[in-house]
Amino acid sequence: MYSAKELHLALVEWSEIFMARSMREWMRYVRGTGLSMPQFSTLMRLYYQPAGCGLSEITAELDVTAAAASQMVDRLVKDGYLAQAEDPQDRRAKQITLTEPGRQLVAAGIAV
Repeated sequence: MYSAKELHLALVEWSEIFMARSMREWMRYVRGTGLSMPQFSTLMRLYYQPAGCGLSEITAELDVTAAAASQMVDRLVKDGYLAQAEDPQDRRAKQITLTEPGRQLVAAGIAV
């Protein structure tokens, strides 16, 4: 029988190994998609926020300029992973949402 301390240390060691292996596999998957980490992170954010978001939210989350975020979103739209539509609350702004191919890409990454 193991003591509580031995069990705790074994669980900590196991979780560290598990997390390292899991992250390594996930990073390998993201690199294989040809997307950068900020791009994939944006897709993940929209996967968990199906209603979408505005460019300003992406800009703030990534801590980049509006121009950089806009360029990234434009590429993801061109690649078919994101869609832009007029924001019903503010016609000057665009609502950014994940497309079905984008959703499938993220779901495959989560499965990894």
